[in-house]
Amino acid sequence: MIQIESDMLSTQYTMEYLESLGLIKMDFLGLRNLTIIDEVVQAIQKEKGQLINILKIPLDDEKTLSLVRAVDTVGIFQLESEGMKNLLRQMKTSRFEDIVATIALFRPGPMENIPEYIQAKEHPNEIRYIVPELKPIVESTFGILIYQEQIMQVAQKMAGFSLAKADLLRKAMSKKNASELTKLEQAFIQGCINNKYSEEVAKEVYNLIFKFANYGFNKSHSVAYAMISYQMAYLKANYSNFFFVALLNSVIGSEAKTFEYLQEARNHNVEVLAPSVNSSKDKYYLEQNAIRFPLQIIKGIGSVLSREILSEQSKGLFKDYYDFIVRMNTHRISKSNYESLIDAGALDEFKLSRNTMKASLQDAL
Repeated sequence: MIQIESDMLSTQYTMEYLESLGLIKMDFLGLRNLTIIDEVVQAIQKEKGQLINILKIPLDDEKTLSLVRAVDTVGIFQLESEGMKNLLRQMKTSRFEDIVATIALFRPGPMENIPEYIQAKEHPNEIRYIVPELKPIVESTFGILIYQEQIMQVAQKMAGFSLAKADLLRKAMSKKNASELTKLEQAFIQGCINNKYSEEVAKEVYNLIFKFANYGFNKSHSVAYAMISYQMAYLKANYSNFFFVALLNSVIGSEAKTFEYLQEARNHNVEVLAPSVNSSKDKYYLEQNAIRFPLQIIKGIGSVLSREILSEQSKGLFKDYYDFIVRMNTHRISKSNYESLIDAGALDEFKLSRNTMKASLQDAL
């Protein structure tokens, strides 16, 4: 127990005791992808005057679904790993629900169901439902139980379980609680019999949900993740230049990711402009629909020196090569820093060759 203020006491429990105390456990995830989405939406509004409500974008946008179907998912939350790309190629995404299912299936346990799911998706006429009542519950996932919510629905529909009791069944299965499972199995079978199902059918359905329960994923979790994936894919498909600016800004400091995303931007015909001591800022930004490099991305420059150059730039543009040398000499900048700027093309606008600038650098200093 900790005393926060004179009149307030605080205590802590590990998560396994919270539920028995009647408390709700919540996980809060900090995702840089949400920042990327927000930055893209704000940039579009600022530059184009177009207000996008990202929570109301159409979930059947063909450009977005085509992008995912083509596995053009570099930079897209949850969908850019090689393993996920391989699964997307098999899924042949045609609707938002396919992205939800992909995220739920791409985990060590559920992966075992991928061949069965793909087969059922390609041949929906061959799907067999043990009882007709199962069809509305699992039709969207082609007859296969993927989500924990489906398990609860089956128990509620066939055995007459309350949702609270159905949740107990889900938990007992996922945790393999033998004593609880025995009690709930008997209750499930009896509930099915009470609802006019045969004992044989009740046992078959119970075995079916037992098979999948250990791998079941929260649909609510999967939908939330898929929504972020879809929103990013939507922005990449429809506003690629704005998307890549925010994406690149999110990985400043990572050389590998910067290289990958710059190459991806070029693959999408987005022009990338070299850094410039007169035009660059502290981050990537759009300059006439092209992406302008920031100065701090130049090897050997970094954020501190970049800010000093931008500070001097704010007093007035640099007129020529010598004006830049004279003005920056009052700051902490070394000869090797100048050479890094020259090699990166940040002084090309002064219309001198890089070799000429480097050769005359000592005289200029």
